[in-house]
Amino acid sequence: MDKFEKSLSTLNKSFLSGCAVGAFITFSAYFGYSLYTENKNEYNKKFAQICKESHAAKDADVNRMLQVCATIIAVNGHAYLSTVDNASMPDHQYPCCRMMAIKPIWKPPATLSHMYIGTNNTSRKYKQLQTNKHAVVSFGDTDGHGYVSLYGELREVTNEQKLESLFPYKWSAYPDGVEDPRFTVFRMNIAKIEFVSNRFGYDSKAQDWRPFILNRMPNTLEFDTAKWIVCDKAKKW
Repeated sequence: MDKFEKSLSTLNKSFLSGCAVGAFITFSAYFGYSLYTENKNEYNKKFAQICKESHAAKDADVNRMLQVCATIIAVNGHAYLSTVDNASMPDHQYPCCRMMAIKPIWKPPATLSHMYIGTNNTSRKYKQLQTNKHAVVSFGDTDGHGYVSLYGELREVTNEQKLESLFPYKWSAYPDGVEDPRFTVFRMNIAKIEFVSNRFGYDSKAQDWRPFILNRMPNTLEFDTAKWIVCDKAKKW
């Protein structure tokens, strides 16, 4: 009888352990699915909102591309800023990439003409931009298998009123606010947009994985609005 009770006890423990593992797997799957669904809904809601509010181009194809890019940018609060590091090693120019928080007031308007980057004037990126003003800002959409990269030239903002308008509310990095001598803002005039988005039907099916590219019309580069043309994928970048 003792052996039977021990066997029964072992069986019960195994059963309970199996139930616990099964419950954990079920919860994990449900939690992961919930996060995925929430993320998907966030993108869809933002895209619908942008489509109603933004009519950035007369060409329907270009307009939709801009709306897709604007959605990915709007949903993400962080981006990668890539600069050229020829300040510390002038004989070897390496790209230098870091993740940055992109405040809502720095993000581009509907035509994706320009954006702003806030930084500290004692930072590496500041020194690098003094010698090479060209940079790339990239926003990712991991679940949607996509990204948006903005190419352009960064110029330091010196107008005091403009600087004040670009200072995020209660930004803890600078307790003294816009009066902090380290606080610096660069404006990027966006010259090229590169993107891919499986989520919105822009999958790069080319064998060389080339993305979709929008080139800015040169006569609009210095303005707050922009006009774009689609780069032919059959041609060189």
